[in-house]
Amino acid sequence: MDLRRFTVKAARKVTREEAIARFKAMGEGDNGTIMKTCEILGALMRGWTCDRRELARAFSMTVATADRYLRALAHLPGVVEVRSGRRRLVSFSYGLALRGAGR
Repeated sequence: MDLRRFTVKAARKVTREEAIARFKAMGEGDNGTIMKTCEILGALMRGWTCDRRELARAFSMTVATADRYLRALAHLPGVVEVRSGRRRLVSFSYGLALRGAGR
């Protein structure tokens, strides 16, 4: 058995330019999680109220993925979840966002 392929290489220090290039690539190649999160939050801030199915349809993702986005966004100040029967609607409230920011 050849153990040379199992050796661990020492990690090299990443330069600032490489870090910026990696960060920019995150938002381009695979629909970037950060960019998609910003788009969803922007839509909510413009007054859109949605549930996970509407979000999945609007942003071309699965319902399970949309549910994960909504659960993560619910932790931000101003994002409001309202239960309507079994549906969970999500919207944005500027008043709650300002109160949550400590102002």
